[in-house]
Amino acid sequence: MRTLPLSDVLLQAILRHREIQKQEREAYGPDWNRQDLVFPSTNGLPIWPRNVNVAFKRVLRAAGLPETTRFHGLRHSCATLSVSKAEIEQRFFCIRKP
Repeated sequence: MRTLPLSDVLLQAILRHREIQKQEREAYGPDWNRQDLVFPSTNGLPIWPRNVNVAFKRVLRAAGLPETTRFHGLRHSCATLSVSKAEIEQRFFCIRKP
């Protein structure tokens, strides 16, 4: 396990997500499967990878992006764009300087 620094903005987003998740859990009722997951399915169980892929393809279509776009590639694009705009420090992405 490793420890990662969180910005105040990210920490606040996680806390908001946690509160929304609590409300969803209460609305679902006693059948909620409490496994303390950060991003569970609608019933508290782990999300199946296939469901993530289906949702991702739906988002790509809605955004007018090619369905050949790979989910993992977005991480690299985000890191590159963020660093190039100096929005975050390079150390958060473990980028090696030449």
